[in-house]
Amino acid sequence: MKRCIHFLSLILVILIASCSAIRYNRGYRYDDEFRGGARNYIRVSIKPEERRTEIGVARVIIEKEVKGSLENVKAYFVISRTPSSFKSEKTGYMKVGDHKFELSIEDPISELRTKNVATMSGFSRSDSTGVESEQSADIETRVWNEDKFILNLSGEIVSEVLEAREVIFRFYFGPIPVTYRITGSTLEELQEALK
Repeated sequence: MKRCIHFLSLILVILIASCSAIRYNRGYRYDDEFRGGARNYIRVSIKPEERRTEIGVARVIIEKEVKGSLENVKAYFVISRTPSSFKSEKTGYMKVGDHKFELSIEDPISELRTKNVATMSGFSRSDSTGVESEQSADIETRVWNEDKFILNLSGEIVSEVLEAREVIFRFYFGPIPVTYRITGSTLEELQEALK
């Protein structure tokens, strides 16, 4: 019975993880009747190239808004980091092919986040001497910061991305550099969203 519960728990964790990943690394398109025009966007979750750093995963939404002949492309970043780390500097960098671009970070917000995780466990055992049972509870509190900001991507940058084999973003959190790289099928989805 215990093995069955462990197996079902494993299946549930895999199912939840696969469902939560569905919304990332895919492009979406919709017509916006309220703001007018059409919008294409892609959600991307990127691990930093640097290992063992205070800075974690970047969740990015890159959106292309089209109103008539006007196009506007923005990248919305949410980057997780430890509370003891520095916040991001006011400038970020982007490398597309051999071209490097310096980008102003707009509307930066830093939020302190917490999450409590409770774990309960218990067991019962019976033998000829009687019944023995034990229960325990453990509560873990996780604390982190999320930096949120926007990058405006010019027409020149978008043109370069459409032809690129990789796109690299670089940010500095105090003295710590953090690099995020988009390649492969994720880059193909991004290029499709920007067309």
